[in-house]
Amino acid sequence: MELEVNGIQYGRFTQASALISLDSIARGFSFTAVSTNGLPLPFKGGEPCRVIVDGTPVLDGFIDIVNVDYDARGHTITIEGRSKTADLVDSSLEGKEINPPISLKKIIEDVIAEIGIDISVIDDTGIEDFNEAEDKLGPAVGENAFQFIERLARKRQVLLTSNSDSDVVITRSDPTEIDVNLQNIVGSNSNNIISGSVNYDRTQRFRDYSVKSQQNTSSLVFGGNADLSDVVDQGGSALDEEVRTGRKLVMKAEKASSNDQSKERAIWEANIRRTRSQVYSATINEYRTKSGELWSENKLVTITDEFADINARMLINSIQFKFGISEGRKTILGFVDKDAYKVEISEPQPVDNVGDNLFGNAL
Repeated sequence: MELEVNGIQYGRFTQASALISLDSIARGFSFTAVSTNGLPLPFKGGEPCRVIVDGTPVLDGFIDIVNVDYDARGHTITIEGRSKTADLVDSSLEGKEINPPISLKKIIEDVIAEIGIDISVIDDTGIEDFNEAEDKLGPAVGENAFQFIERLARKRQVLLTSNSDSDVVITRSDPTEIDVNLQNIVGSNSNNIISGSVNYDRTQRFRDYSVKSQQNTSSLVFGGNADLSDVVDQGGSALDEEVRTGRKLVMKAEKASSNDQSKERAIWEANIRRTRSQVYSATINEYRTKSGELWSENKLVTITDEFADINARMLINSIQFKFGISEGRKTILGFVDKDAYKVEISEPQPVDNVGDNLFGNAL
């Protein structure tokens, strides 16, 4: 793993790490070096940089933090940073009005232009535009830039992530299955998982999900309808039968929504919370798959792990490339259920219907 700063590549780090996640718009890195000659650090923070893993760039961003600890025998230097998209996470907006019809891509491009970030937006979803009849848009004065666009992304049930060039990527989980089998079978000589972990946390899961909204009254004008009952008390619900009765979450929609949109929003919330309640990770020795490609997110992998009691195809939603002088190279892969980010897992059930499980089979 190498860190390229102002066009110069630096290596020989004692430790290095780069983190990529389908759930995060900003990629991150950390590098540590030890110096015994007392030479000063060639950079102080804020410099543009790239992180290179096994010859392939995975992050384009800036150095955020430089920390130097020293004594009479030498000094340790730690360098941390994030991709360019981190400026969306840190910045706030002036509160300019946004007038639909307008696409989510155009809204994000306008936000980027207001902040002044040199990045692009890629939309690989084909989602519908926000329209006059049902949507009122625009951030509040001082609202965090990422929180604003992420609220709109949740309304359309899409994810905001980034690529190695620091483009903002609007995506849904449409994973590619790769010919990789990861296994940890007791007594086998062909195991390639060197360590793993699985965690089940149900504290943020609920049985009943209800999204309440009041549809934009401009729909009366654009829709030619004078009945106020069509624009008030809009809402939708979803049921997670894997959770016990007595746990209910009622949410206010991020923006004005119709009944159908509120129902999809409820399903999305239930799925995301289920995703985050079941986390599995596996550590392997290689940065690349057997086909020679660097590990990447949004891929389906077949996993057989007897210790974790998992035998399934799972979706890679995070990757951490690591290097250490004593440990060598390692890749920590984070996995979730293969349908975790999909709205259309199955037909949603009304809250008063105890029919088929919304989520299908568990892991």
